Amino acid sequence: MAARRGKGPSLFSRLLRYQPLAKHGQYENQHTEALAAALEAGPNFAQRLLECCLEPSWELTASVSVTSQAPAHGRERVDLQIRVGQPGVPAALVWIEVKVGEERVGRHLSGEDQLHGYDAELRARPGLRRQLVHLRRADTARVSEDARPCGLKELTWQEVGLAAHAAQETSPNPTTEQFLRFLTERNLAVTDPITTVDLLVAEQKRTSETAWQGLVDQISLAVDNRWTEKHDSPIDRDSQGRPFTLGGGPFYDVRERPGRPARGDAYCEWTIRPGEHIDDPRLWFYAGVTLMSWSSGLDDALRRSAGDSDLQVFTGEGRPRSLRVFSPRPAAHLLAFETLDEQVQDTAKWAYESMIRGAQLLESSPEWGEPTG
Repeated sequence: MAARRGKGPSLFSRLLRYQPLAKHGQYENQHTEALAAALEAGPNFAQRLLECCLEPSWELTASVSVTSQAPAHGRERVDLQIRVGQPGVPAALVWIEVKVGEERVGRHLSGEDQLHGYDAELRARPGLRRQLVHLRRADTARVSEDARPCGLKELTWQEVGLAAHAAQETSPNPTTEQFLRFLTERNLAVTDPITTVDLLVAEQKRTSETAWQGLVDQISLAVDNRWTEKHDSPIDRDSQGRPFTLGGGPFYDVRERPGRPARGDAYCEWTIRPGEHIDDPRLWFYAGVTLMSWSSGLDDALRRSAGDSDLQVFTGEGRPRSLRVFSPRPAAHLLAFETLDEQVQDTAKWAYESMIRGAQLLESSPEWGEPTG
């Protein structure tokens, strides 16, 4: 697949194209221009990003052109447009609405109908394969159900960074390298593995959230994929719809079987936090089952059933008090792996298997009945 370079401005000119204004910042437009420039200069990166946005059945062998602030026929301009196909005869069209964290300072979509409007415009173009994408920070909320058109693809800057990193590994490109550095500088993506320094900084409670959030986002996605491949029960998010926050969630429902008594609020989860099962300031991963209410005597019964296994049963702090059946694992285990992908896949496999074992232990206990605790 070839990307037409064109005669557009350089990366640095693009970044200076939108000057900050007193009333409306141009932060989002600057990031859009940086992404557009990197895609134009790196055809391998463009292909990797399209693979993130499109269904596997899409053909990606044709040429690609990238346009920022593309006209949307009477509506607001769409932040980024990627056309796949020969000049003048596009076979596919991808529109990307870019967000870089404005939700944190009160800026959202232009209106609840913005994405629905873009979707309608795309659908009105016959003969084209089309995809609408919402690009956001991994630690911000997904589009609300009311504002989400059917078929919308959610994409994070972390995934964009991974696509750029994969492209750089196979086809080094100076602009792609600069773009990766740019994403790291702007705290949008992390592609390097967790190091001893990251671990020490985090355990001393100094700023290290960027490195850890990139790891956590990817583990969360990998665990999600393992869960959805094998279970019909849904993945529940936090109250703001965010996929994961450092220290808690996501939650995987433990469904009640027909004919069994009500058991209260039980769910699988994995998390990372300082040692709570022992007085230990180091960071630990935990994975298993959490109950917000439980039958009298269930905690002791579960401890007996767990025996000498790595599953530990303990009560959490706060109100309501939770009961947890977790397998703990020191975060330092990550240092055994050389790449971020190895750290992610090994941790995701362990987290998923620990959640299943915790759920099985709970399922096997006759004391798990009417919640009274």
